[in-house]
Amino acid sequence: MKSAFDLCGNKSLQTMTIKINSTLKQERCSSSMHDAEKDKLVEILKKELEKKGELNNCNFQWEDDDTLVLDNITGLALHSFLLRAEELGKEVVCEKQTVLKIN
Repeated sequence: MKSAFDLCGNKSLQTMTIKINSTLKQERCSSSMHDAEKDKLVEILKKELEKKGELNNCNFQWEDDDTLVLDNITGLALHSFLLRAEELGKEVVCEKQTVLKIN
């Protein structure tokens, strides 16, 4: 916990930061992923977003050849997509970092 003191020596500000990292891994049944499989997964993701009425609100941006960055996706749509990926035998790793800053 970090503390700041004013000129009179009284505590004027306290900030506590809590970081929570978690990883959940579901082993895959098949080997490495090919470009056609990536395209199929993106197609499935778009279909799931369309079903949930979220496709027009979600921005897709490729960070590199293997990393798709999304924003504005609900947990329900993401969960539906992950279930579909698991049905295809894909390994699913969920990594989440939550940062709480309390002043």
